[in-house]
Amino acid sequence: GISRDVNMFGNRTVNDVLHETKAVYSQQFGGNEQPGGQVHNMGVAYSTAWWRLYNTTDDNEKTNILFLFTEHLALLDGNSDFNSALHSIVNLDETFFSGLYRSQIESAFASVGIYL
Repeated sequence: GISRDVNMFGNRTVNDVLHETKAVYSQQFGGNEQPGGQVHNMGVAYSTAWWRLYNTTDDNEKTNILFLFTEHLALLDGNSDFNSALHSIVNLDETFFSGLYRSQIESAFASVGIYL
């Protein structure tokens, strides 16, 4: 199985995870790579970006990052992808915090291959 050591995933991007999940699918189901990979594996990269954002924020502002996280979830739907989610986060930051965290948000998500 896949390790649950969060440090193991430190340098992986969404493209790395997507390729890995497609390769596993190919091995398990007859050699044909399928688009998309497994959604829970893609969540590893997404959660890594959030973890980095949270950990690069001053302690007295961590509740603002948690606010952005919970509020952006309400804006996601079945058509959302990483890019549209990131746009939602940046828009929420602009609306509620006048863009205070934008550079940190962009940096954390860029570190896993998610860009505006």
